[in-house]
Amino acid sequence: ISVHKIAPEKYEELHKIMMRAQGQMTGEKALRFAKRLGIPEDKLQEAMKSDITRNTVNEVYSIAQSLGLQGTPTFIVGDEVLPGAVGYDVLLEKISSMRACGKTICS
Repeated sequence: ISVHKIAPEKYEELHKIMMRAQGQMTGEKALRFAKRLGIPEDKLQEAMKSDITRNTVNEVYSIAQSLGLQGTPTFIVGDEVLPGAVGYDVLLEKISSMRACGKTICS
């Protein structure tokens, strides 16, 4: 939200970098990636404190809690919950199966 607000042209690139990163994503790590893309840290820190950012994060957290989701990322394909960084190949297989037979695993 904050990156989209101050540097919308870099939002998708930062998202991809963070999704490909190894290990747990922390705020510090995300800020480092943003700085590498030329996003000013002071403006990003300020945007992160905004009501819209805080409210959106709280709303997403509330939805995840109500669904029993505990990890980031978590993917939902059909009626299957895939917690954690399951990898591109697994996601592609599940989505392809959904398209082919309406289930994440075709018999």
